[in-house]
Amino acid sequence: MFFKKRRVGRKNSKKVNVWKAGVTKLFVATAGLAIGVTLVYLGVDVKHKRLAEEINKYEQEYAIEEKNYILEYARWEIKLTTENLSRTLRDHGLAMEVPTASQIVRIDSDGRMFPGQSSEARANRVLVPRASATDQPRLRETGW
Repeated sequence: MFFKKRRVGRKNSKKVNVWKAGVTKLFVATAGLAIGVTLVYLGVDVKHKRLAEEINKYEQEYAIEEKNYILEYARWEIKLTTENLSRTLRDHGLAMEVPTASQIVRIDSDGRMFPGQSSEARANRVLVPRASATDQPRLRETGW
């Protein structure tokens, strides 16, 4: 009568503390998420650094090219001055002078003069239609 009742299957019971299992799963999930975010961040950071280095390289090349452009433009502007052009022509043995504004005729791709030139009226006086069948204008000898 005073025997203890035996509990059958106590060792084989499948009871698990739900609180401990939930915390463990939550910790594993959080750790996995943290590791994933860290790996993504590191990948983006490496790519960012590589692109930044490439941009810096291109910026340096651009600065060098811009400096060369400015220097070459200045050299070209110096060469285009009237005095330097005259001196260069004289050095090469060419007897040429820079034309005056009335001697310059600007013509478009169709062969027509641009309107508003001071030489337009003079050129229109000089151009006379040819008597031949080609209808090409020719210059009359005017002595200029």
